[in-house]
Amino acid sequence: MPEDDLRTEVAELRERLTRLEDRAFPPGESSTDLDKVVNERFDQLPPEARKRPIGQIRATFYFRAESSQLRGDPDANFDELLALPSDSLAKSFAGLSHPARIEIFKALLDGKKDSNSLLKAAGLNTTGQLYHHLREMEEVGLVVRHGRNLWALENLHAFAMGLLAAKALMDWRGEGKGAQ
Repeated sequence: MPEDDLRTEVAELRERLTRLEDRAFPPGESSTDLDKVVNERFDQLPPEARKRPIGQIRATFYFRAESSQLRGDPDANFDELLALPSDSLAKSFAGLSHPARIEIFKALLDGKKDSNSLLKAAGLNTTGQLYHHLREMEEVGLVVRHGRNLWALENLHAFAMGLLAAKALMDWRGEGKGAQ
């Protein structure tokens, strides 16, 4: 790579990093201040609320590595998560890896839906397409069938964590809210 191209790329990366850092913390607030507030609020939550502290504390800090333990789940540590089978992990991610699947899940947030409602919500043309996506989502535990033609969501917590992971990657790419 020519030296000028490399310098341009480094300058672009520095600018992007600066934009990300500027959005990460409001003026006068540092990561250690935020960690302290998050930890204090988290410790005050009742045990049941600690499992799903959405809206009460910054959810992006929910699963923080702390002494190799993941804050939200005292029985899980990062090394154990990395040891999970890659094919099973990829299959779980695949349950949300299509825009139609995300729209289906969003539509189910306000209650059970029939296939016609889900077809419209997902913007799909055929029931074959819809059932393909529903089967994939059902297989990984994101939706459940109630009767012949009625679907409901499962694992809202897993869906929310998936959205957080996706948002973190979008922010890293500069595609998040307020990206320039």
